[in-house]
Amino acid sequence: MNLIILVLFTQLAVVYLDNYSNINLFFNNLKANKTAHAYTSRTRLLLFTRTLFFITPPILGYIVINEPFFKILMLFFLACLITFFVTFLQYVFFFKQIKLAFFSHLAMFAFKNYKNIYLYIGLIAFSIFLISPFLVNFIAAIFPKQALFLVQMNPIITSVSTFYVVLYMDPKISKSVDLDRDVQDELIESVFVRLVGRFLITIVALVCIIYFARLT
Repeated sequence: MNLIILVLFTQLAVVYLDNYSNINLFFNNLKANKTAHAYTSRTRLLLFTRTLFFITPPILGYIVINEPFFKILMLFFLACLITFFVTFLQYVFFFKQIKLAFFSHLAMFAFKNYKNIYLYIGLIAFSIFLISPFLVNFIAAIFPKQALFLVQMNPIITSVSTFYVVLYMDPKISKSVDLDRDVQDELIESVFVRLVGRFLITIVALVCIIYFARLT
Protein backbone atom coordinates (compact mmCIF):
# COMPACT_ATOMS: atom_id res chain seq x y z
CA MET A 1 0.00 0.00 0.00
CA ASN A 2 2.88 2.37 0.82
CA LEU A 3 4.34 1.85 -2.66
CA ILE A 4 0.98 2.54 -4.29
CA ILE A 5 0.62 5.80 -2.34
CA LEU A 6 4.19 6.75 -3.28
CA VAL A 7 3.69 6.12 -6.98
CA LEU A 8 0.39 8.04 -7.04
CA PHE A 9 1.90 10.97 -5.14
CA THR A 10 4.82 10.96 -7.59
CA GLN A 11 2.35 10.99 -10.47
CA LEU A 12 0.53 13.98 -8.97
CA ALA A 13 3.80 15.92 -8.58
CA VAL A 14 5.01 15.03 -12.08
CA VAL A 15 1.74 16.05 -13.74
CA TYR A 16 1.57 19.32 -11.81
CA LEU A 17 5.15 20.27 -12.71
CA ASP A 18 4.75 19.22 -16.34
CA ASN A 19 1.57 21.27 -16.72
CA TYR A 20 3.14 24.25 -15.00
CA SER A 21 6.32 24.19 -17.09
CA ASN A 22 4.59 23.68 -20.44
CA ILE A 23 1.67 26.06 -19.96
CA ASN A 24 1.85 28.49 -17.03
CA LEU A 25 5.58 29.17 -17.02
CA PHE A 26 6.14 28.90 -20.77
CA PHE A 27 3.25 31.03 -22.03
CA ASN A 28 3.59 33.65 -19.29
CA ASN A 29 7.19 34.19 -20.38
CA LEU A 30 6.15 34.39 -24.03
CA LYS A 31 3.52 37.01 -23.24
CA ALA A 32 6.16 38.97 -21.35
CA ASN A 33 8.37 38.90 -24.49
CA LYS A 34 10.93 36.68 -22.75
CA THR A 35 11.10 34.14 -25.55
CA ALA A 36 14.55 32.70 -24.87
CA HIS A 37 13.82 32.50 -21.14
CA ALA A 38 10.51 30.76 -21.89
CA TYR A 39 12.32 27.87 -23.58
CA THR A 40 15.28 27.62 -21.19
CA SER A 41 13.18 27.83 -18.01
CA ARG A 42 10.78 25.21 -19.38
CA THR A 43 13.67 22.90 -20.27
CA ARG A 44 15.23 23.20 -16.81
CA LEU A 45 12.00 22.38 -15.01
CA LEU A 46 11.16 19.56 -17.42
CA LEU A 47 14.58 18.01 -16.75
CA PHE A 48 13.70 17.78 -13.06
CA THR A 49 10.19 16.52 -13.87
CA ARG A 50 11.45 13.75 -16.16
CA THR A 51 14.02 12.69 -13.57
CA LEU A 52 11.27 12.46 -10.94
CA PHE A 53 9.13 10.49 -13.39
CA PHE A 54 11.84 7.81 -13.67
CA ILE A 55 10.91 6.70 -10.15
CA THR A 56 7.59 5.32 -11.41
CA PRO A 57 8.46 2.42 -13.80
CA PRO A 58 10.55 0.26 -11.39
CA ILE A 59 7.98 0.67 -8.62
CA LEU A 60 5.21 -0.31 -11.02
CA GLY A 61 7.21 -3.34 -12.10
CA TYR A 62 7.47 -4.48 -8.49
CA ILE A 63 3.73 -3.90 -7.95
CA VAL A 64 2.83 -5.92 -11.06
CA ILE A 65 4.91 -8.85 -9.81
CA ASN A 66 3.52 -8.82 -6.27
CA GLU A 67 -0.04 -7.48 -6.42
CA PRO A 68 -3.28 -8.99 -7.79
CA PHE A 69 -4.54 -7.95 -11.19
CA PHE A 70 -7.51 -5.89 -10.02
CA LYS A 71 -5.28 -3.75 -7.79
CA ILE A 72 -3.07 -3.03 -10.81
CA LEU A 73 -6.15 -2.08 -12.80
CA MET A 74 -7.33 0.26 -10.04
CA LEU A 75 -3.87 1.83 -9.92
CA PHE A 76 -4.05 2.51 -13.66
CA PHE A 77 -7.47 4.12 -13.22
CA LEU A 78 -6.42 6.23 -10.21
CA ALA A 79 -3.34 7.47 -12.06
CA CYS A 80 -5.54 8.52 -15.00
CA LEU A 81 -8.03 10.19 -12.66
CA ILE A 82 -5.34 12.11 -10.79
CA THR A 83 -3.69 13.19 -14.04
CA PHE A 84 -6.97 14.50 -15.44
CA PHE A 85 -8.17 16.35 -12.35
CA VAL A 86 -4.79 17.94 -11.62
CA THR A 87 -4.69 19.16 -15.23
CA PHE A 88 -8.28 20.39 -15.10
CA LEU A 89 -7.86 22.33 -11.85
CA GLN A 90 -4.53 23.84 -12.88
CA TYR A 91 -5.84 25.14 -16.16
CA VAL A 92 -9.12 26.44 -14.76
CA PHE A 93 -7.15 28.57 -12.31
CA PHE A 94 -4.63 29.58 -14.98
CA PHE A 95 -7.35 30.74 -17.38
CA LYS A 96 -8.92 32.70 -14.52
CA GLN A 97 -5.56 34.29 -13.82
CA ILE A 98 -5.07 35.43 -17.43
CA LYS A 99 -8.75 36.42 -17.72
CA LEU A 100 -9.85 33.93 -20.39
CA ALA A 101 -13.17 32.08 -20.30
CA PHE A 102 -12.11 28.46 -19.86
CA PHE A 103 -14.99 26.39 -21.25
CA SER A 104 -16.07 28.78 -24.00
CA HIS A 105 -12.56 29.15 -25.45
CA LEU A 106 -11.97 25.39 -25.44
CA ALA A 107 -15.39 24.73 -27.00
CA MET A 108 -14.75 27.33 -29.70
CA PHE A 109 -11.36 25.80 -30.46
CA ALA A 110 -12.91 22.33 -30.82
CA PHE A 111 -15.64 23.69 -33.12
CA LYS A 112 -13.11 25.45 -35.37
CA ASN A 113 -10.57 22.63 -35.52
CA TYR A 114 -12.53 19.37 -35.43
CA LYS A 115 -11.38 18.61 -39.01
CA ASN A 116 -7.71 19.22 -38.19
CA ILE A 117 -5.77 15.93 -38.14
CA TYR A 118 -3.19 17.41 -35.77
CA LEU A 119 -5.90 17.86 -33.17
CA TYR A 120 -6.47 14.10 -33.04
CA ILE A 121 -2.75 13.33 -33.07
CA GLY A 122 -2.41 15.64 -30.08
CA LEU A 123 -5.28 13.94 -28.27
CA ILE A 124 -3.70 10.52 -28.78
CA ALA A 125 -0.26 11.80 -27.77
CA PHE A 126 -1.42 13.36 -24.52
CA SER A 127 -3.87 10.63 -23.61
CA ILE A 128 -0.86 8.35 -23.08
CA PHE A 129 1.79 10.92 -22.12
CA LEU A 130 2.75 10.55 -18.42
CA ILE A 131 0.33 7.59 -18.22
CA SER A 132 2.38 5.23 -20.38
CA PRO A 133 4.15 3.39 -17.49
CA PHE A 134 0.80 2.61 -15.88
CA LEU A 135 -0.68 1.62 -19.24
CA VAL A 136 2.10 -0.76 -20.31
CA ASN A 137 2.28 -2.40 -16.87
CA PHE A 138 -1.49 -2.87 -16.86
CA ILE A 139 -1.29 -4.51 -20.30
CA ALA A 140 1.66 -6.59 -19.10
CA ALA A 141 -0.51 -7.84 -16.22
CA ILE A 142 -3.08 -9.00 -18.79
CA PHE A 143 -0.43 -10.73 -20.94
CA PRO A 144 2.22 -11.90 -18.44
CA LYS A 145 4.06 -14.06 -21.00
CA GLN A 146 4.80 -10.94 -23.07
CA ALA A 147 5.41 -8.71 -20.03
CA LEU A 148 9.14 -8.17 -20.61
CA PHE A 149 8.47 -7.10 -24.18
CA LEU A 150 5.51 -4.88 -23.31
CA VAL A 151 7.20 -2.87 -20.56
CA GLN A 152 10.01 -2.02 -22.99
CA MET A 153 7.45 -0.21 -25.14
CA ASN A 154 7.19 2.66 -22.66
CA PRO A 155 9.91 4.87 -24.28
CA ILE A 156 8.36 4.38 -27.73
CA ILE A 157 4.89 5.31 -26.47
CA THR A 158 6.26 8.35 -24.64
CA SER A 159 8.05 9.51 -27.80
CA VAL A 160 4.69 10.06 -29.55
CA SER A 161 4.03 13.17 -27.48
CA THR A 162 7.64 14.31 -27.90
CA PHE A 163 7.32 14.15 -31.70
CA TYR A 164 4.03 16.06 -31.52
CA VAL A 165 5.54 18.86 -29.42
CA VAL A 166 8.90 19.08 -31.23
CA LEU A 167 7.67 18.69 -34.81
CA TYR A 168 4.31 20.46 -34.63
CA MET A 169 3.53 22.54 -31.55
CA ASP A 170 6.89 24.20 -30.86
CA PRO A 171 7.44 25.23 -34.52
CA LYS A 172 3.88 26.61 -34.61
CA ILE A 173 4.51 28.66 -31.47
CA SER A 174 7.91 29.83 -32.73
CA LYS A 175 6.39 30.99 -36.00
CA SER A 176 3.79 33.07 -34.16
CA VAL A 177 6.50 34.60 -31.97
CA ASP A 178 8.71 35.40 -34.98
CA LEU A 179 5.78 37.08 -36.72
CA ASP A 180 4.98 39.00 -33.52
CA ARG A 181 1.53 37.42 -33.31
CA ASP A 182 -0.42 36.63 -30.18
CA VAL A 183 0.06 33.03 -29.02
CA GLN A 184 -3.39 32.70 -27.45
CA ASP A 185 -4.53 30.15 -30.06
CA GLU A 186 -1.48 28.00 -29.41
CA LEU A 187 -2.08 28.25 -25.66
CA ILE A 188 -5.67 27.08 -26.02
CA GLU A 189 -4.62 24.24 -28.33
CA SER A 190 -1.95 23.07 -25.88
CA VAL A 191 -4.45 23.07 -23.02
CA PHE A 192 -7.16 21.38 -25.09
CA VAL A 193 -5.10 18.38 -26.24
CA ARG A 194 -3.71 17.80 -22.75
CA LEU A 195 -7.01 18.10 -20.93
CA VAL A 196 -9.24 16.21 -23.37
CA GLY A 197 -6.60 13.55 -24.06
CA ARG A 198 -6.34 12.86 -20.32
CA PHE A 199 -10.10 12.78 -20.00
CA LEU A 200 -10.31 10.17 -22.77
CA ILE A 201 -7.74 7.83 -21.19
CA THR A 202 -9.61 8.14 -17.88
CA ILE A 203 -12.78 6.96 -19.63
CA VAL A 204 -10.82 4.07 -21.17
CA ALA A 205 -9.55 3.06 -17.71
CA LEU A 206 -13.09 3.24 -16.28
CA VAL A 207 -14.40 1.04 -19.10
CA CYS A 208 -11.64 -1.47 -18.34
CA ILE A 209 -12.70 -1.59 -14.68
CA ILE A 210 -16.34 -2.22 -15.64
CA TYR A 211 -15.34 -4.86 -18.20
CA PHE A 212 -13.02 -6.87 -15.94
CA ALA A 213 -15.38 -6.52 -12.97
CA ARG A 214 -18.07 -8.27 -15.02
CA LEU A 215 -15.67 -11.10 -15.83
CA THR A 216 -15.01 -11.89 -12.17
